[in-house]
Amino acid sequence: MGEGGIVIRFVKASVLSRAATVARQVRLLDVHWDDIQAKVRTPFASAPEGPWQLDYKDRLGSVERTDDNEIAVIVRFTLTGSEPKSEQDLLRISQSIRLRYEILEDAEISKQDLRDFARVNALYNAWPYAREVVQQMSTRLDYPPIILPLLVVQPEPPTDKMIKPAKKEGK
Repeated sequence: MGEGGIVIRFVKASVLSRAATVARQVRLLDVHWDDIQAKVRTPFASAPEGPWQLDYKDRLGSVERTDDNEIAVIVRFTLTGSEPKSEQDLLRISQSIRLRYEILEDAEISKQDLRDFARVNALYNAWPYAREVVQQMSTRLDYPPIILPLLVVQPEPPTDKMIKPAKKEGK
């Protein structure tokens, strides 16, 4: 059903820079699921023949710095499979993944830096776990394995507004 591939997540260079600063000051302690839900509205044997539309969404939940020098982040993922142009989902898999990081030094980390770290690094760190759950749950629901693509995080490419023409000499 899924064929893998690559998802490129473009992020502002300033966000990547702040996330990288925090990433150098922490280490991942553990990853666990707060919640996993899987629903089938139509069994695969009764589902219409493909192609199906797969929609995948992720969103950042809570981001907290704890008193014991740790960072806790929740990332939520939802995958829905439906017929094209249909409002009804054939299947839905959702999960909330909690990541816990240790701050290596008594570092000063602003709320914005912490949030940027979570938007970039926590999503990147949680992605392989989310892929695994989607693949396993789709087969347990008697659907073919759904293989989510790999995630690549890159700086946003420059836009036309960012590129300014060089000034001509003498004018």
